[in-house]
Amino acid sequence: MTLERDLARIRHQEQTLAFPSFTPLTAWELGTRMRQLAVDRSAPMALEIQLGEHLLFHCALPGTTPGNADWIRRKRNTVLRFHRSSYAMGLSLEAEKSTLQEKLAFLCAITPRTAAAFLSYCWAQVASAPLLPPAFPSAKTTTWSSRHWPLN
Repeated sequence: MTLERDLARIRHQEQTLAFPSFTPLTAWELGTRMRQLAVDRSAPMALEIQLGEHLLFHCALPGTTPGNADWIRRKRNTVLRFHRSSYAMGLSLEAEKSTLQEKLAFLCAITPRTAAAFLSYCWAQVASAPLLPPAFPSAKTTTWSSRHWPLN
């Protein structure tokens, strides 16, 4: 699949796959279903489902390592910062021939004098963000296939 086609597919998924509502019960049902699919396949999997700062589901199956929690944290930070999946961000940066470090280079230029204005801007971005997370596509989609989950 070409980079452009993959990006178009992800854009379509991000626009169309959304939960009508998302509660702790939704997280539990989704998490236990995904866990069972991984158990049935004897697949090592680390999974977190979070809504805002509220951790709703966490699971680490045999074969995962403590480093998986850090990997999840980095993916979550990317999603919270850009409101897109980390995979979509990676493909977008690849298409732009850029890196995340280059995209965020302006952070190095922030001084104590400009920090307050910057934090106000960040808070406005967070406050205006949608409360519902994007839907989790099925395991058959390119975005979330096991080849994108480095669990070992």
